[in-house]
Amino acid sequence: MVARENVNIRDFEAWLSGHIITIAAGLNAGHTYGTPTVWFPTKHAEIGLVITPECTASLLMVPFIAAAALLVWQRVALIRPIIGLAVAVVSLIMVNQIRLLGIVWFVKAMGFSSGFYWGHTLVGSIVTIVGLASSLAMFAMLAVRRKEKHQRR
Repeated sequence: MVARENVNIRDFEAWLSGHIITIAAGLNAGHTYGTPTVWFPTKHAEIGLVITPECTASLLMVPFIAAAALLVWQRVALIRPIIGLAVAVVSLIMVNQIRLLGIVWFVKAMGFSSGFYWGHTLVGSIVTIVGLASSLAMFAMLAVRRKEKHQRR
């Protein structure tokens, strides 16, 4: 499902990013409908960031969907894996939005070449790793946590 809907998910991320960049960075950003591209102005030109298949939250969702399916197959109560999956997916989308916003801030401050390198390659990778780890922790806490039995005193 995620692979089939990859373009739509990337298009949604670009649309969301256009709004977040406008609010958080104070830029008149936008989204090109039908393409996973978010654009924003700089001193000299408007820059379009294409959300590629490798840089989308949908790529990071696949292991969480597989883990939730495995838990349901193992007859874990249905609600826990679904809630864990929902929280993880929202978290991954927000992490990717923070990463995209970081790229915009770096490009705005340092120009395209240096800003894209620092914002995407270095800082973006760290944001993604930390966000993925926190999403995994939230998923695990929600999806596989066992209820503790009340102990008698």
